[in-house]
Amino acid sequence: MVDNYRIQYAYFVDKQSPEYKAPWNEIYNMARVFTPEDKAIQTANSDTPYSFVGMDLWAEPLVLTVPTIDKDRYFSLQFIDWYTQNFAYAGSRTTGNDGGVFLVAGPDWKGETSPGITNVVRPETANGGLTIYIQKDSPGKDKEANWLPAPDGPFWTAMRLYWPKPEAFDCTWKSHPLTKVH
Repeated sequence: MVDNYRIQYAYFVDKQSPEYKAPWNEIYNMARVFTPEDKAIQTANSDTPYSFVGMDLWAEPLVLTVPTIDKDRYFSLQFIDWYTQNFAYAGSRTTGNDGGVFLVAGPDWKGETSPGITNVVRPETANGGLTIYIQKDSPGKDKEANWLPAPDGPFWTAMRLYWPKPEAFDCTWKSHPLTKVH
């Protein structure tokens, strides 16, 4: 996850990075293949042109329209969440070449699907959504990867913002609240 943060930051946030592709929620089509100079991801194919979109699904879903692709052509869209898990695919082998309209919605989205949407895909995360267990005792073996051990008794937490928007500086931005779980 930490490495994915590095990649996302280089691709969609740091405009000074040689790896920068585009702002969040905008498709970037790479008009060349990868070379040894492309160092952000370790396993990109060097014979394949890529397109990228960093999806920020906190506020609302995105709609991705895929045109009909010639039957003798192969294409693949790989949807990857913040944990770098592939949570959906669209392409010749999975959804076919007839195209479609994909709604990509974050895990907390509760809206209605508009007419014309042919597929709904939902990642576990909404661009960095993360459950962290801050407590004295282990939350269980299956959750320890996201466990920050805390002292017995009162403690405080602090959040660092690595690419804050103006709202962070004028104090109008609010983080999601901590939720006490029993």
